[in-house]
Amino acid sequence: KLIETLAGERGQYVALSYCWGNHLAYTTTSDNLERHKKTISFSDIPRTLQDAMFLVRSLGLRYLWIDCLCIVQNDKADWEHEAARMADVYSNSYLTIAATRASHCDEGFLHLRRVKDRESIRFEDDEGTFELYFIKERKVRGKARNQQNEPLQRRGWTFQERLLASRILHFASQQTIWECPHMRENEGGFFRKPEEDSSLDKIAEFLLQDVFADANALGTNPWTYMINMYTSRTLKYPSDFFPALSGVLNTLQKSTGDFCYAGLWKTHFLEGLLWVVEDPDRSWRSSPNGLIPPKKPQKLSVWRAPSWSFASIEGTVSYESQFYPHG
Repeated sequence: KLIETLAGERGQYVALSYCWGNHLAYTTTSDNLERHKKTISFSDIPRTLQDAMFLVRSLGLRYLWIDCLCIVQNDKADWEHEAARMADVYSNSYLTIAATRASHCDEGFLHLRRVKDRESIRFEDDEGTFELYFIKERKVRGKARNQQNEPLQRRGWTFQERLLASRILHFASQQTIWECPHMRENEGGFFRKPEEDSSLDKIAEFLLQDVFADANALGTNPWTYMINMYTSRTLKYPSDFFPALSGVLNTLQKSTGDFCYAGLWKTHFLEGLLWVVEDPDRSWRSSPNGLIPPKKPQKLSVWRAPSWSFASIEGTVSYESQFYPHG
């Protein structure tokens, strides 16, 4: 059932990051809100939500935040209020469960899959002591790259959920992956978080410095890399472009004291104008992320931002990595 918290109440909760799909039939509305406060039928909710509830119980935790149930979907005021609180929801959650492999809410993410067999090796050291070690096939880089092509990583709304979360458990097609701001660990063993996978702390640190002065680094800095990754994702409603990024922008504005105008920072406004739309016909592997093909550029049917902002068009945006002096 839904629990309404009071101001000052504290408790551990888990947040769910997932793909709705084309249609999500089970939501909280003004018509069933009071009923959901009393009970929510487990058998009626989609498979992905069921899997999340099962996992939370298995971890010995009690509370789970799911947007389709915790936000009144047909109440515009409640939706806008909760959308503005996304930074608080995901950054304060004890854990975020990412249904990375599921393309829609009926698919679920807890499935049987083939697990690589482990081989045991008996090792004798110089002192004659025997130790038993277990090894298994490990393809860290390949599987890490495959994760970028999972359904959840192509959805616009889940981008900030991943950046804002303090710790995430990804349920991907090939394996389960742990991620936090300091490192990732997968089933083949841990590896450090790649430099290009920018955390909010790293982006804020960048914005506080005058590193835009280095024009050759413009296309590879944490902020422009983040914009490239975000604009390569899809949104069902084009008008969600800034709401789906509001948690990240609000967090960065608070930590830097800077202000963001339609995606361009006041302190670095002129450099921020140097965005380009990636050409899908070019070799997309030369783009900053090199993992997701650019979207086909499209002109928006409705106004979303001034023409000088990359948010004014629908397409994958990047910043050139090198600029040359005129003359």
